[in-house]
Amino acid sequence: MRGAKGLHEPRALDAEPRLERAGLVVDPGVDDAAVVPRLMGRDRRLLVEDDDPRGGIAVRQRERRGEADEAAADDGDVRRLGQGAENTKLTAPFAAGVLDSRAMDLEYLMVPGAPPPPPTAPYSHAVRAGDFLFVTGQMPSDPRTGDRLVPGGIVEQTHQVMKNLQTVLAGAGTSLDRVVFARVYLVNFQDYAAMNGVYVTYFKAGRLPGRTCVGVTGLALGALVEIDLIVKP
Repeated sequence: MRGAKGLHEPRALDAEPRLERAGLVVDPGVDDAAVVPRLMGRDRRLLVEDDDPRGGIAVRQRERRGEADEAAADDGDVRRLGQGAENTKLTAPFAAGVLDSRAMDLEYLMVPGAPPPPPTAPYSHAVRAGDFLFVTGQMPSDPRTGDRLVPGGIVEQTHQVMKNLQTVLAGAGTSLDRVVFARVYLVNFQDYAAMNGVYVTYFKAGRLPGRTCVGVTGLALGALVEIDLIVKP
């Protein structure tokens, strides 16, 4: 944008900071008012080199499907985003910070030995998404049936929840050592200290995951506690 004196429209006054925050650099002569709205929030690869110091820019846009970008493009690939773009040619990548649009592979896991989902609650025990594993909240259910709580109070129920989580993680090839974040759902906050006393024994000292504890008015089966996890195997 330097050296493009007189080319910027009033609505482009904040364009340069916005482009800098997006990690983009625009050649002199670019009409940022015409370009910025098309850059921000688009998952595109933009290639540009401006030969004509008039307001305007031409870009080549294509959906990225994992293949390498060409160093140049034919005139037929050029699409206007502003006025005065007909003399603009395309060369090297211009917006290296634009997000990759390739879809993330997902793997849905059902783990033998973990409490089976009841008919009224369709879910996977865990879903692997990229580098992370998202584990469905586990109840203090008897893993043999899935529809009955283990006997006892908050101590026994917290132990069973953690054991059920261990079963799911083992089935996914990982363990509690790799937990990044936990969410605890607690019906009665008078049980908070007792739940914590059990919970902390399942993690190594100094390696406690991030956590949120949420007070709720009730849980399925009349349970006192439920915990879900985000894990990086």
